[in-house]
Amino acid sequence: MHFHDTRGTGQANALAAVQAGVTQLDASVGGLGGCPFAPGASGNIATEELVYWLEDSGVATGMDLDAVLVAAAVTERSVGRELPSSLHRAGGKNAPRGTFAPA
Repeated sequence: MHFHDTRGTGQANALAAVQAGVTQLDASVGGLGGCPFAPGASGNIATEELVYWLEDSGVATGMDLDAVLVAAAVTERSVGRELPSSLHRAGGKNAPRGTFAPA
């Protein structure tokens, strides 16, 4: 399944899909992307937000949230602009933003 987070419901839709039996979700680091075919559509669901939310909801993802946050920091520096991901801006559960950037 592939969801955008245009109205802030992308993660809820992803969780509902998993609860309905879906085993694969598409997301993008930092929430990059968009859709030229859906006017007004915001970026894709951020991978780090999806991992955080699913794990907090009891769904094992097998992904390392800290590693995904590092990838978001690297991606943000590479694209040269702030990513739309709320979790990337806020930091993970126990660490404020900036602590995931590789040395």
